[in-house]
Amino acid sequence: MGTYISTGVSALPDPYLAANEGIRNALTKINPNLFDKANKLVISLITQEYDPYWILKGIKENIDTSNIIGFTTAGFFTNDTILTKGVLIAIIISDEMEFFLNLEKNLSKDPKTVSYQLAKKITEILPVDDINALLILMPDAISSTVSVLVETLYDFLGAKIKYVGGGSGDNLRFLKTFQFTNDEIASDTVASALILTHKPIGISVYHGWQPISPPFVVTKAKGNIIYELDWQNAFDVYKDFIENYDKNVINYIHNEFAKTAINYPLGISLNTNSINYIVRDLIKTINGSLVCVGDVPENSVIRIMTSNYADLISEVKPALTYTKKQLYNNHPIGALVFYCVSRYLLSKELLLEEISLIKEALGNAPIIGCLSFGEIGSIESSIPEYHNKSVAICFFS
Repeated sequence: MGTYISTGVSALPDPYLAANEGIRNALTKINPNLFDKANKLVISLITQEYDPYWILKGIKENIDTSNIIGFTTAGFFTNDTILTKGVLIAIIISDEMEFFLNLEKNLSKDPKTVSYQLAKKITEILPVDDINALLILMPDAISSTVSVLVETLYDFLGAKIKYVGGGSGDNLRFLKTFQFTNDEIASDTVASALILTHKPIGISVYHGWQPISPPFVVTKAKGNIIYELDWQNAFDVYKDFIENYDKNVINYIHNEFAKTAINYPLGISLNTNSINYIVRDLIKTINGSLVCVGDVPENSVIRIMTSNYADLISEVKPALTYTKKQLYNNHPIGALVFYCVSRYLLSKELLLEEISLIKEALGNAPIIGCLSFGEIGSIESSIPEYHNKSVAICFFS
């Protein structure tokens, strides 16, 4: 039989009706004779206007499965649709894959305990024989502890599995998001799906942002807040460099900080000689500090970054080639993509071109695309990290 992936979308305002329309659109693309012979995973991406309770109700009335995972996000895309208000429902049906779902709570209060609990459950599931394992992570990005989650999971599980995912959001309001699995709906959690398969899976992360500043040492930081760079007030160091680099920002860097920061994020060096960076979005400044979307470790080395359309698009094809290479000549049957919403806000045309390139690499197989608040995955062979302004791609075979 193999593995089949399909997607359905709806922009109907009523959540129950939208779920019904989305799931039925997805089901029409799959042979109904396959349903009793395979495992099924349903992935639901919904924007903030929709109540997850009615989404789950609509899904369950149309498909018999105990494997439903989803979260609220800023929007989504498929091969031919981009929506910032609506519902996307994707179905993976397979006799080659096994699915194991989980929802861990209190992510912001105790991320290390949450990570250990999840890792322990995964360890109990993983077989001893050689198998490919993928962990899809959908954490609440507002928790500001996603970096700790990913780091701790990798410390516990290591490279025996691959990691991909993105942060849940609420259209940049940063108030409340929802994550859900089956009958459980909550906030401040991480929803996860472990996929086991003998078929290879490809993962990559890319961004295209380039350093423009000299290196700065983070001499004082806690979590996602940078207090000092090179023993100086962090905001002053950032402001002085940006005002010298771009005279156009002088009038609004104080009063409209986000307007500056969206074009000038920070990049954390992966190592002292690295040309690769983990990008950090800047949310705001408080009393001279810089508040980021993800953690910035104390004593790390950062640079101020910028980019243009050519730089951003230049990273796509190499990343897709690297992702396909991991499939060992198996044909890709679909992709799961987590695409940073701030990247989308910079250029909607960029997303359209990237979708076109992904479709070309897939041979037009289905794309499950999410406009996420931070992305989880590995840049080439590096360890998995929580990224911003990036794209995390997973190819199934």
